Amino acid sequence: GVTDMNTLPARSKSSALFDANRLPQELESDEQALLQSLHEHYQSHISAIILALQKAINIDQNLAGAASLAHSVRASSISIGARRVAELMAELETHSERGDSQTCQQLLAQLEEAWPATCQAMREALM
Repeated sequence: GVTDMNTLPARSKSSALFDANRLPQELESDEQALLQSLHEHYQSHISAIILALQKAINIDQNLAGAASLAHSVRASSISIGARRVAELMAELETHSERGDSQTCQQLLAQLEEAWPATCQAMREALM
C-alpha cells in the first residue's frame, strides 16, 4: 500500500545520484565494455548539454532552448540510472518553460555540482 515507500531503507548519497541497480548484476566482459562505452557516451553527451544549458540560460537568455535541451536528456538520464541529473533536468525543463531564469540559474548550479559526483559514482559502479 501507500506506506511501503516509508519503510524503504535510507539510501546512501551516491545511489541518490546514480542508481547502480539499473546495471545487470553479472556481466560478461564484452557486456562490461559495452556498458562502459554506453556510460562514456552518456557522460560526454550530458557534459555537452550542460555547457549548452549554461549558454542558453546565462548568456542567450534562451529559456525555450534550455527547456528542450533539458527535456532531450531527461529520459536517457532516467534510463541510465542518473537519478539526480534526471530530477534536475525535469526541474530545469519546468522552470525554463515558466520563464523563471533565476530558478534556472540555481538549478544549473546544482547540476554543475551533482554532475561530476554522478560521473564518479558511475565509474565506481562499473569497476
